[in-house]
Amino acid sequence: MEDDKEMVVCPYNESHIILRARLPFHLLKCQKTYMGKKMIKCPYNAMHIFENSSLLRKHIELGECEDFKFNYDHSFNCK
Repeated sequence: MEDDKEMVVCPYNESHIILRARLPFHLLKCQKTYMGKKMIKCPYNAMHIFENSSLLRKHIELGECEDFKFNYDHSFNCK
């Protein structure tokens, strides 16, 4: 998978650049030592982290969150 090789920036510390595949593990570790302002997690994907609620709202409303789309589509198809 090419996505596993993609490098991403940690939302808690911009100097942390990690492999996308390692991001969940890194976020758990990094958020414990983070001393900055409170960050907000997306309710659909804990790896989507934002500095304020307006950025989170925009993330969901503009359709940037693939996990929201997946949950929304499947909530109507499940019976």
